[in-house]
Amino acid sequence: MYIYGNLSYPQYNFLVLIFNLEGGFKQLLSMDLKIKQFWDWFIDNESEFREVTDTKRVVELLNNQVLDFGLFAWEIGKGVNKPHSFTLSANGDRRRLQLSKDIFKQAPDLRHWEFHYCKPIKEDWDFTFEVFNSMMVKQTYDASKWEFVLVEEDDQKISILLRAKNIVTLDYDDLPSVGNLIVINLLGEETKILDVHKIDFVDEFLPEDEKWIFPLPDLREEFLAFHKEIMVG
Repeated sequence: MYIYGNLSYPQYNFLVLIFNLEGGFKQLLSMDLKIKQFWDWFIDNESEFREVTDTKRVVELLNNQVLDFGLFAWEIGKGVNKPHSFTLSANGDRRRLQLSKDIFKQAPDLRHWEFHYCKPIKEDWDFTFEVFNSMMVKQTYDASKWEFVLVEEDDQKISILLRAKNIVTLDYDDLPSVGNLIVINLLGEETKILDVHKIDFVDEFLPEDEKWIFPLPDLREEFLAFHKEIMVG
């Protein structure tokens, strides 16, 4: 089964862990050597990640390796072009994103695995997601009817304003993580880090924004077009 935070899906193992590491990198090894040793280790152990029989052991194995690189999240799950995937997430940090790119430049070509240096766009996402509320009751939401407005900021990044009518039961503290989930699923993590200024939920849009309100399924198309316009202008 998938294991993804509080979400579970049948038939595949999906593991997520976020590491909190204070300070810099160990200086005993050069980064290139550390990266090479990580992939050598992954090759030696990848069979355990394909057929997970002991989730705790897999978490500990990857924890011990990924922790050395910093505050990353990692995911093991079903691949798009190959049976399995291994993904790192920079957790919103531009410098960690670059480090993740450097790590995955040395990724091996393995028959069963595809590798992602950040969370990719979810092409087949059906706009539904699940969240546990403060009472630990799992709730399912459908974002397909949500709307958005894009706002240009001074740093040439874009703020995304979301309007949702069906989240009255969603805890306020969960809004930031839900906004991140929505945007990363539709734009990919790299675009979210590099080009998104902030994500806010609003009860109503401003009257002057009325003609710039779009349905959420159009976010990718409208965002890319707006970003291109900003860069050209």
